[in-house]
Amino acid sequence: KTFVIDIPAERAYRYLRVDGGPDRVTEIEGYHQGRRLDNSDWRASNLFAGYARAPAIAAWSSRFVLGEAAIGSYLAIAIDGAHGVEKAYAALRVDGRLVGAPERAVAFPSNTWEYPVHAADSNYTYFVPLTPDMIGAEIEAVVLVLEGGSIEIEPAVWITAYPIPFAQRELVLYP
Repeated sequence: KTFVIDIPAERAYRYLRVDGGPDRVTEIEGYHQGRRLDNSDWRASNLFAGYARAPAIAAWSSRFVLGEAAIGSYLAIAIDGAHGVEKAYAALRVDGRLVGAPERAVAFPSNTWEYPVHAADSNYTYFVPLTPDMIGAEIEAVVLVLEGGSIEIEPAVWITAYPIPFAQRELVLYP
C-alpha cells in the first residue's frame, strides 16, 4: 500500500520519473530529516510510460521566429493522421530551452473518477501558450512518433489566439 523512494540529497530535483510505481495514487508525501515537506505546489503524473518502453522511431521539426503575437496567442501543433494511441508527442525548443504543451486535444489522459478518458489514435493537437520571451526567439516545434505508432502523419504549426484579440484605436476627424 505504500511505495517508498529514497532520493539522494546531494542535488535539487525538478522532475522525477519512477518506473514501476503504483497504478493508483491517493497521496504523495515528502520528508526531509524526519519532517514532512509542504507539497502544495507539487505536480505529479503516473500516466506516461518510461521512454525505454516506447522509444521514438521518427521525428519532425520546424524552426521559425515570431516577430509579433497578439495577447492570448498560442501555437497549435496539429498532428494530422493516424499515429496510434499515445504514440505522438509535440513540444517546443525556444532558444534551446524545452517548452511543453500544457493542453492537448484529444485531452491528455487523466485519473478522473467522474468519467473515463477518451482514447484517440489520430489527429492530436498540442497547444503551447506564447509568452513575451518567445517573440524574436528561435523556436523549434518538434513532433516525435513512438515505437508502435505510424509515421504516416502530417504535422503543422499554427498560431492563433483566444479570446479573439481586439484592438481599440481612436480616430479624430477635424473639419
